[in-house]
Amino acid sequence: MLLAILLAAAPCPGGYRPIGGACVLVPEKPSALVVYFHGMLPGDVDWSRARELSLLGAEAKKRNVALVALKGEPGLCAWADDVKRHFCFPSDTSQAALVRGPLERLQRVLDEVKLPARLPAPVFAGFSNGGYYVTLVAAATSAEASGYVVMHAGPVTGLSFEQPERARRTLLLGATRDAVQLPGMKRLASMLEAAKWPVKFTVHDGVHEVTAADVKALIDFAAQ
Repeated sequence: MLLAILLAAAPCPGGYRPIGGACVLVPEKPSALVVYFHGMLPGDVDWSRARELSLLGAEAKKRNVALVALKGEPGLCAWADDVKRHFCFPSDTSQAALVRGPLERLQRVLDEVKLPARLPAPVFAGFSNGGYYVTLVAAATSAEASGYVVMHAGPVTGLSFEQPERARRTLLLGATRDAVQLPGMKRLASMLEAAKWPVKFTVHDGVHEVTAADVKALIDFAAQ
């Protein structure tokens, strides 16, 4: 309960409304919906200055795309002491029991926002830690989605995409100088292709960060 109160009270970048632990942007007549899961953010993050949310919000508003950026929870990046207080999402199979939690929070936000019923199912997108979470949602839940975007992340060990009914169009975005995540991105692309998912894999010059090019590609994908 305390976490929910703190997240709900945290500010968001300009253009968003804070609703139930999420930053929400809804144009007057949205053409699509993106649900976004951020990368690891420090426990003392100033949500109003979160760069990836600011970039996404500006592009989504320009393109008339609704955006719900859910905030992660402290304690889920538990593999090292220096990130235990970071805001994160479940990101490996050892946290399988926790995967439903963010989706349940998301549903409460969507119930409050009341988006137009004509909108297609959302595109789930995530960067880094949030990207790993998106792969878990894609392969291991029944969440309704029209597509997935994974930015600078890789496959979760032990996860399978061999479920034809779960296959959705998927966009993978990597960077040439992301030495840690690019090999995993290539493995994820191979896994999805082998499982006959419609996947597009794009690599641009850069490092491990959300760029304006990433954001444009994500919103382009959602608006298709």
